[in-house]
Amino acid sequence: MKKSLMENVTPIAWNERIHFECHHCGACCRNVKDSVPLESLDVYRIARFLQSQDKSLDSIEHLLSLYAEPVPIHECGYFIYTLKTVGSDDACIFLKDNRCTIQAAKPRACRTYPLVAEPDDSSSFQYYLSMEKSHHFTGRKFKARDWMNQYFTQEDEHLSMQTFRQCQRLRGCSGRYQRHTSTGHCSSFCYINTQTLIWISRFRNNTSEIIEN
Repeated sequence: MKKSLMENVTPIAWNERIHFECHHCGACCRNVKDSVPLESLDVYRIARFLQSQDKSLDSIEHLLSLYAEPVPIHECGYFIYTLKTVGSDDACIFLKDNRCTIQAAKPRACRTYPLVAEPDDSSSFQYYLSMEKSHHFTGRKFKARDWMNQYFTQEDEHLSMQTFRQCQRLRGCSGRYQRHTSTGHCSSFCYINTQTLIWISRFRNNTSEIIEN
């Protein structure tokens, strides 16, 4: 994964006000190779969205093979998925005519941009401002908390914190995890289902299965 992924961000207070305006230029969707992480809930939402339009999309494995790339983040073989990019400018695979074709289900990293929320050890979140595209910082002024309350849902918070805790547990069994570094096994974190609560339960059980086995 890009080492510079977090180099252009600065901490921001919950009540801090910033200027931001989307110019529909597509700049934040270009040069993003290995830079847009797909959390499990992101994959779930994108799968449901695309499946409603294309019934041939019948599995998480199918979705990941078409639109995502595995990126190793630990020497033990543990990896995450990021959105695929296309073209010489490494544009997001879902960018067309400077518009997002999965706007209704775009990943959390895109939804909350230019803000970033990262879990910490105190069961809370630290917030950061991405400064990479300076021309975006014009227009109306808003509080960080209002932006996050609108785009960072309770489901996002719950799953992000749960993923963070599970990853901490996975560190302790990284040797065993090498046996499971396949698309099929890792995709068991995700499951297309019409009921999010059922999916959350499945996510928790699958993660525990990896740790215990």
